[in-house]
Amino acid sequence: TVSISPFDAESSKESTQSTLTGDFKLFDMTSSALFDTDRLVGFIEADQTKVYNYLKKDVVGSTFDVIGVEAPGYSDKPCDYTLEIIRQKRKVKTDIIDSTLCCDVEIDLKVKISDTSGRNTSVMDITTSYELPEVLEKEAAKQVEERLSLLFEKFNETNCEGLTSAKP
Repeated sequence: TVSISPFDAESSKESTQSTLTGDFKLFDMTSSALFDTDRLVGFIEADQTKVYNYLKKDVVGSTFDVIGVEAPGYSDKPCDYTLEIIRQKRKVKTDIIDSTLCCDVEIDLKVKISDTSGRNTSVMDITTSYELPEVLEKEAAKQVEERLSLLFEKFNETNCEGLTSAKP
C-alpha cells in the first residue's frame, strides 16, 4: 500500500552542505494490504510484510532488524542489529485438514551483520562479519518466528488466505 506521511526537513546550523528545508510529503510503502477474494480486509506492517516475502520468494540482499540483543563479547549493552540475507531456503506446505487451512513452514536464512547500533567498528568489520554471535542468531530466529506468528494471526483474523499459492 502507499500512504503519504508529512515530513519536516530542517537544515542543521552546522551543515556546510546545501540542503532542502520545509514541509515535504513522503510516500510510505512499507505495509501491505490483505484481501479476502476482492474485498480489502486489513493491512500488515513492514516487519510482517518482510516475513511474508520470505515465504513467497527469494529475498537475498534484503535486510531485517533484530531489536535489543545483548551479545557478550560483541557488545556490552543491548543493541539493534540489521542483518543482510545472503542465502535463503524455504519450504511451505499448505493443507486443508477438517476445513482448516494448515501450514508447515521452514525458513533457512544465512545472514551477515550489515549494521549495529552499539559497536564502533569499521565498515570492513561489519560487512565481512559472516559469523553471528550465538545469542544474536537465536534472537534473530525468535524474532522472525514471532513476526511469522503475528502474520498468521492476522491472516486468521481477516480470513485472508495469503499462503495458498506459496511455492514450496
